[in-house]
Order: sequence, then C-alpha cells, then structure tokens
Amino acid sequence: MLLFFPLLSNCRLFINSLKFDLSQVGSDEVTLYQKRFDGIRNLLPVRGTVGYSGDGINQAEYWKSDASALRNWFLAQYTLAPVVVSITSNHKVSIINGGAGGGDLDSSEKVGSTFRDLGNGMKLFDFGNGLKVVVSEQ
Repeated sequence: MLLFFPLLSNCRLFINSLKFDLSQVGSDEVTLYQKRFDGIRNLLPVRGTVGYSGDGINQAEYWKSDASALRNWFLAQYTLAPVVVSITSNHKVSIINGGAGGGDLDSSEKVGSTFRDLGNGMKLFDFGNGLKVVVSEQ
C-alpha cells in the first residue's frame, strides 16, 4: 500500500502533463508585453537606474495610480532587470510607456525606431509600439 498510492499519484500527474497545451507557451500576455522592450535594451545601461513615465502613473503618490499603470510599471521592472526602473525624475535615460496602442502586443513585426533631437542635449527615440526613450547627455 505504501508503494501503490505514490505510484498512482505520479501516474495521474504524468497523464495530466500530457494534456498540457504547449502551443500557448510564448504567446501569453506577459511574454508578448515583454517583447515590446527588446528594441530599447541597447539604449539602456547594463546596470543602474532609468526613469519611467506611463499613462496613469501618479509620480508623487504612486500608490494612488491606476492599477493597470502600476501593473505596466512592475512588468517593465521585471522585464528590464537588473536595471532599476524608477518613477522619480532627473535620469539620464527615461522610458515613456504609452501602452501598445491598438492592443497588438506582438513585436515580431519590427517597425524600427525614429529619432528626434529635442535640443538641450535631449534625444527622443520612438519605437512605434507605445515605447519611447529619452536620453539626456547632460
């Protein structure tokens, strides 16, 4: 009896694992959201702190921010680790997360980035998927 029940339990786990749908791996909402950040990694430092601004973020009292805005901020921190993503101001590199636009989070179609010189040593890189990066040379 001591051997029968553990074997039965393992057989049930094995049968349930065969039913798992592997086609969903890599196409879940969080993974698709993370892929949006692939294009900006080369503009960010390997380590350190970058600024963050997003729709619905209350920078003075972040706990009063919109729940989806906080979710996006936390996902950005998770995605870009070990870089620290801070909602404080005065960073040399800042991320502006405006959402994915039409809801299509798939970054397999690389749009590329556009560049704009804002003056005063500030440069704006727009990646066309709701993400922008502002780089300050000061």
